[in-house]
Amino acid sequence: MRNICKIQTLFIFLCSCVEPYNVEVTSGTNKILVVNASLTDEVKSHFARISYSFPIGHREGTAVSGASVWIEDDEGIQALMLETEPGYYQTDSCFAGVVGKSYFLHITTSDGREYISSKEKLNASPPIDSIYGEFRILPSRENETVRQGVQFFVDSRGDSDVPLNYRYEFEETHQLQVPLLSEYILVVGDSLPRKREPLTNTCYKTRWSKSLILGTTLGLSDNRISKLPVRFIDETDPQLVFRYSLIVKQYSISAEAHNYFKIVKENNESSGSLFDKQKGSTFGNIHSPDDPSIPVLGYFEVAGVSENRRVFSPEEFVPQGFDPPFIWTGCSDPILNNSISKATRVEVDSTTLEDGTVIYDTLSVVDFIDLSNWGARVDGIPLERGDTLECIVSVNFETFEVAHTIFFGECITFCTDCRHYGKLKKPDFWD
Repeated sequence: MRNICKIQTLFIFLCSCVEPYNVEVTSGTNKILVVNASLTDEVKSHFARISYSFPIGHREGTAVSGASVWIEDDEGIQALMLETEPGYYQTDSCFAGVVGKSYFLHITTSDGREYISSKEKLNASPPIDSIYGEFRILPSRENETVRQGVQFFVDSRGDSDVPLNYRYEFEETHQLQVPLLSEYILVVGDSLPRKREPLTNTCYKTRWSKSLILGTTLGLSDNRISKLPVRFIDETDPQLVFRYSLIVKQYSISAEAHNYFKIVKENNESSGSLFDKQKGSTFGNIHSPDDPSIPVLGYFEVAGVSENRRVFSPEEFVPQGFDPPFIWTGCSDPILNNSISKATRVEVDSTTLEDGTVIYDTLSVVDFIDLSNWGARVDGIPLERGDTLECIVSVNFETFEVAHTIFFGECITFCTDCRHYGKLKKPDFWD
């Protein structure tokens, strides 16, 4: 009987959990000032982004324009921040914070309301000792499966026994190469293909971190960051097919800033279960001296910065179990299996180009946009203006006859032009 009572009680509890609860959301939310500002010891333009919070149902806040914004150190020296676009303020590009000094951020809005940050000391950031990667098999964050890939870490050691707090950002650049080399291109009005300059088979794509990455030496036996994970690349992602560059920046922040970003991170990464911490507004280090009860969101971060960079090749992780993906499956061996390719190939026999180059029995990849300018025909049927090719073809440049049956559709050159994925310009640091 006791067990039956327990079951009934549990049944009542479960039923009560699915009872709908209708919430009426009002749009009359008071606007709150939101500030995102940063000062480092780097010689550059430092910024402050200022806006008002947006009510439920809206996607972005209102920029705060026409404000007077400046940074002031503990000796009273000021650095003015000019508005370069609505709500975005910058210092002079030659300005840099000084290690050991403390700084305040001052804001006076166009309606005369004043805001000021708490005093923030600029702490030096020790160098990043090393950046390295290891092949790992980790549990998936979405389901009960696992994910395989390379986890990248950083090590850093402080210069003193004083615990340090860090925030990290990274910039990643990966090299990509399309499988089919496009050496020639047809230009409208020309009867012969031209040599392609520059080639479009190798590009570079750069991305920046978006998540909060934090570290601290508080409570550790030595003042050292060891094996802090900063970036995980899944084995199926294209970043590690060819060479990969990772630049990590380390910001030495105050304990208060670290605690603020930790709360923000916890709120952003909450899974939404019944046992999560209840989310709420996270207030930073900025307030109104006239009325401290006025809420202000955001933080004025002051930090010393150090950075390190390393270029990796996928081969160094293969002995650990890493299997680089082959991402161009749609372009594999289009000649051998005579299948549709995302590239257009043209066969040119013993042709002399305008630059004097002679091609003998060479199969070259050419991007076709509109063959009707050359009177091309497919199985005796003329191509009409706007028709595009998406297959393997062989063209006789004397008769403009296309040898094989082709398929019409959008002209896709994903297998020959890497500019669909990145930029041709090689980064200065790459070599």
